[in-house]
Amino acid sequence: MLDMSVLRVKRFVHACVIIMVMFMIFNAPMTLMPIYIQNVRGLTAFQSGLILLPGGFLMGLLAPITGRLFDRFGGKIFAVSGMLLIVLSSWLIAGLTSRSSVIEITVLFMLLMTGNAFILTPLTTSAMNALPTELIPHGSAMNSTTRQLFAAIGAALFVSLMGANTNLGDGFQLTYQAITGLSILGLVLATLLPKELKKEV
Repeated sequence: MLDMSVLRVKRFVHACVIIMVMFMIFNAPMTLMPIYIQNVRGLTAFQSGLILLPGGFLMGLLAPITGRLFDRFGGKIFAVSGMLLIVLSSWLIAGLTSRSSVIEITVLFMLLMTGNAFILTPLTTSAMNALPTELIPHGSAMNSTTRQLFAAIGAALFVSLMGANTNLGDGFQLTYQAITGLSILGLVLATLLPKELKKEV
């Protein structure tokens, strides 16, 4: 059973909230981008996978690197820069149309995944460092549960928003405008993080 006392540690909660916002945004492109590429751009599922592959590869490559750099620079710089990249890429993705080039889509998705990579590992480490040693297992479980929950909520919310518009292209743009707004909220939260998230004992 989870020890809910982890929620009394403000720095842990703060970092987890940013991660939850990021996961709402992170999970949406996994569903929305293939729909856009196949139904708006008219490409195949195989082409869609190839377009999104570099972004996924880049995120996997950056995750351990940002984790190591966290020890030198702390979590705030990654949270702020990551959210800035997500805001910028989401805003630009909102401008994609049926005539947007494959290269443009690929580069913007890579930019979005870079922002996600900057947040995931450093902020997870920050959240765990904020907890006393005996609460780390409960904090890890809480973090994993909430981020998966909010990822599912984000996917359902944004897919529904996109589908509510009879024109998928317009629905895609509207949805990414909403995602841009959510990412701005994440950026504000990131700027409020303390510079150092040292482990509490």
